[in-house]
Amino acid sequence: MTEPVWMELYQGIRGNREEARLAESRRACIWLEFDAACWMEAASCARTCVRAGVNVPFGDILVQACASRHGVELLERDRHFAMIRKAMEA
Repeated sequence: MTEPVWMELYQGIRGNREEARLAESRRACIWLEFDAACWMEAASCARTCVRAGVNVPFGDILVQACASRHGVELLERDRHFAMIRKAMEA
């Protein structure tokens, strides 16, 4: 887990029960630092997407960059990540 993912999840909670479940998940996760290298990776990824005509949410670019920087597999169910990968492979 990284901060941008947590913030997106926290923003969407509806009520105390979901907030408590998210707090449990937060404690159970291994946290990946979103450091300067992640920001550089995100900037490069965003620029590549723009050049490829791929319009994806900024948050998704941050998450992809963090996963790439730390060399972890991204668990996702969002079409934007496929669009990012395609742009990065081109």
